[in-house]
This record gives sequence, structure tokens and C-alpha cells, in this order.
Amino acid sequence: MAEGPVKRLVIVGGGPAGWMAAAYLNRLLKPLGATVTLMESVKLGTSGVGSASDPALIQMVRKLQINENVLVKQTSATYRLGTRFSNWRRHEPSYWHPFGLCGGKINDIDLFPFWLKSLRAGRGERAYWSYSLQALAAEQHKAPRDVKSSSPIMERGEYGLHLDPAALADLFRELATAEGVNHLFDDVKKVIRGADGRIDKLETKSGRALAADLYLDCTNDGVVVEKELGDPWVSWSPWLLCDRAVLLPKPRDTEMPPFVQSCAFPAGWVEQFPLSHRTACTYYYSSAHTGDDAAVRALLAEATQKKASTGEPRFMPLRVGRRRHCWVGNCVALGPAAGSIEPLVWSQFLLLVHSLESLVESFPDASCQPLLADLHNRRMQESYDTVRDFTLLHYLLSDRDEEPFWRDCRAVAVPDSLQRLWALHDEHGAVPAEALRVVPEMSYHHVFAGNGRLPRRIPLAADALDFTQVCDILGKMRAQNEQWLPLLPPHQELIKRLHRPEV
Repeated sequence: MAEGPVKRLVIVGGGPAGWMAAAYLNRLLKPLGATVTLMESVKLGTSGVGSASDPALIQMVRKLQINENVLVKQTSATYRLGTRFSNWRRHEPSYWHPFGLCGGKINDIDLFPFWLKSLRAGRGERAYWSYSLQALAAEQHKAPRDVKSSSPIMERGEYGLHLDPAALADLFRELATAEGVNHLFDDVKKVIRGADGRIDKLETKSGRALAADLYLDCTNDGVVVEKELGDPWVSWSPWLLCDRAVLLPKPRDTEMPPFVQSCAFPAGWVEQFPLSHRTACTYYYSSAHTGDDAAVRALLAEATQKKASTGEPRFMPLRVGRRRHCWVGNCVALGPAAGSIEPLVWSQFLLLVHSLESLVESFPDASCQPLLADLHNRRMQESYDTVRDFTLLHYLLSDRDEEPFWRDCRAVAVPDSLQRLWALHDEHGAVPAEALRVVPEMSYHHVFAGNGRLPRRIPLAADALDFTQVCDILGKMRAQNEQWLPLLPPHQELIKRLHRPEV
């Protein structure tokens, strides 16, 4: 068994996952004399029409000290303040799931139980999300900042982006290679393993032999960890029924809404969000409930209500699930090789950043002790399963019942972890600590409250506080939001300025 620090790291697969890992880990390993090599396939994959990120990407960008204005311009990006869910309920047109704190905390307790108490006291409360500056700004199509000034949203990093994933990978690649990461175009031909089952080297189709102390599999389909090391894929298809997607690029949206629009459809849901030069539009659906032709017709009918598409529909299979063990021997799966889920809550970057941080916390020496792998694997299994439960919650709470798809969504066997969470929230609005490692508490409140599912009672810690003082604080929260809204410029205006050609 090898000993000593990791001196050679080989990453298989590019894309946002591979190149973010390369840029981030190289910053940590290079001062210790280690080298990082990334090998991506000569067969370039086809990216989607766009990706939406959550605040996790912003946190990584700040760690890497990437200029945000440069990032926005190079990735054709616009800002994202959250998601508006439309038609997920029969008698409510929409609800919001914004990023960040909703109003704020009182005595270190989330606003939710105080809002609920005020609502039941008949004080004329609006929706829970109405205390969120992000939701209010999104409703008015406001940007999270001005070109030269900040805001509470920016200071806390509580926002995301809509962007071109291929361009984002290029940006991370430029950063990583400029700082010494070796870049190869090649494909894995064979994985050579030692007597202990660990990887000795990778033989490539061009005749290279790549040896390392630690390998990262960042490929789309787990070329190394699944196909060569045999780590199985745990399918979530019994719970999440959407297994197909059809993508349709649309012309640039002059309104530039700073949010993802998620609209329930008969056999799934359609998302739309703006990039600086086009609009991403995708229908995620269940092939057991509609065919490809019908899905295209439904998407085209929706698209032509405003503007015609700018390209041909493109189909994409969805494999939802996670790796049983993200870390096997001296190989760690990251990004799509570790798990994949329909982007209803856009957890791609959240889970990637969480995986990288977990890997750094458990980073091995060349011996790759199994206890470190076990720790990382437990963390990632819990994190992926939490995101699965949170995604499933959206379907279970919907009261659409006119289509078989939605009835079948609510007929699935609910995981025990989600049953416990649901029961606790129904009782007094609590969220178990294990469910908060990757999904913030207020996110659960937004989804439950947005679907009209409210707790039976107020928890004691919140109920015991002086209600007159609480009402005063609620009023101040609303007033602060009203003060900030006029200071935020139109989102369209900021995007035009950030993407203005250099003179």
C-alpha cells in the first residue's frame, strides 16, 4: 500500500464538475507539490440549452476569487433569485421558492412560526414568501444589485445564475490550466487494478498510461467508478417518474425575469429561464404517461404563445439516482458520475460543491484509508437522499388530480425519511437536523406553505415570545424590504450593461 501525501491527482471528465474540481483542488494541492491532471473525452458531449445555479456556485466562485462581472459575461448569464411554481396547485396560480433568509430570524428562530402565528391571529398576513426580498424583487423583475453598488442579497451571496454550462466549464478550465493543471484529450481504454483492487493506472486509447495516488471520476456516466470498478447505481425511478426531457431554445426574452419559471404540465413540468442571448425551455416528463411526439407538441404550443423557437427540439434521457458508494478504493465520483436528478430544485451545483467540501474534509494520503471513504460516502448518501426527498415533496404536495401522471406521483411509496419530516412539519413546523445539511430550513417552509400545508400548532420557543414585540419586528422586516426595492435596478437594465460590448 502506498504511503505519504497525495502527489498526483488525475481527473477523468471535464464539464463544469471536472473543471471546477480541478481549479479548486489545484489551489489546495499545488503548494504541497502535488500535480493535477484532467483528461476529458475527445468526444465532446452535448450540453443543454442552459443551467440554473443556486447560491452554492456563487460561494465557489468567491472562493476561487473569480470576477463576477467576467463570469456573467463569459457564460451569457443572467441572475436568479429563486423559482416561481405555476399550476402545481388546482386553485392557486403560483407560489415562490426564493433563495436566502425569508425576512430574517427572531431569537435565532426562523420567521415561519411567527408568520404562522400572525396569520392565525387574523392580522391580514400575505404569503410566507412575501417577507423575502428576493421574491419581492423577482416579482418586480429587479436585479439583486446595481453595477457599482451592493445590496443585502449580494452581501450574503443569496442568489444564483442562469448560464451556459459549456461556457462555465471553459471559464474554470482557463483558470485551472493557467495555474498549472495539465489538460489532456483522451479516453479511458482500460483500468489496471492492483491486488488490493485499487487503480494502479489508466490506459488510454491513444496509448498513454496515467498513474496517480487519487482519481476523480467526473464523467457523465461513471466511466471509471461504475463501468470499471463496478460500483452500482441506485435508481430513484420508483419515486421520481420523469425519465425524459425535450429541450427547445427560444429567442431572447426582453423581459429578462430573474427567476426560473416551473410550470406543471399533464405529464411532467416545463421550466423556462433567460440567458443573455436566448431563453432555455425544457419539458421534463414521464415516458410512461406521454410520448416524445406529444411532448414536443405540448412544448411547442407553450413556446409559440409568446415567441417561436430558435432551434429543433432535442431529446435527452434522464437517469435519476445516485452512486451506492461515491468513493471506491482510490477513486471518488463527483458531479453526474456520483448522482443525477431532474433539475426541479436545481441541485447540480449544490451537490457538487458539497461533494468537493466533503472530499477536502476527508482528503486522504496515498494510502486512501477506508474510514475516510466511509465518512465521505455516508455524507454523500445522506445529502443525495435529502435532495431526493425534497424534490419528491413538490410532487406529493401538489393537488392536481386531473391527469394520471400527477395521481401516480402521489401514489409512490414515500421514503421513511420523508414521512418523518412531513409528520414533524405537520405537527409544529420542525425540520429534522439531518434534513438541513444541504437544504435550508426556509426552503421546506416555502414548499409546504406554498402548497397550503401548514402545521397544527406553533412550537413553544416561538409561541412563548412576546407577540406584540414579534408583530413590531414583522413590521420592521416588511419596511426594510420596501426600502430596498426601489434601490434595485430592473434586471434587464443590469444585464444589458454587464453584457455590453467593450469599446
